[in-house]
Amino acid sequence: MRPDASSSCRIGTAGWTIPAPVSDQFGPGASHLARYATRFLGAEINSSFYKAHRRSTYERWAAASPPGFLFAVKIPRAISHDQRLVACDVMLDVF
Repeated sequence: MRPDASSSCRIGTAGWTIPAPVSDQFGPGASHLARYATRFLGAEINSSFYKAHRRSTYERWAAASPPGFLFAVKIPRAISHDQRLVACDVMLDVF
């Protein structure tokens, strides 16, 4: 059962990989993300920490998820670790 999307709290995982031992507990879907979204209201996009994604990638993920599903996009390592959040306004704007 998927929680109510009107909740102010979202619980999800880093990414939307579905482990084989529990795959039967997820609903049908055209992608892993669509299946994941049958059980969770959100997910962290952890890969953005390591590499930039195209706008079209984010748009595809949004289209594959139901209304009310939220993504937590992890800021790039260059901003959080290399710059340590200092003098990174331009980098944040690009991100």
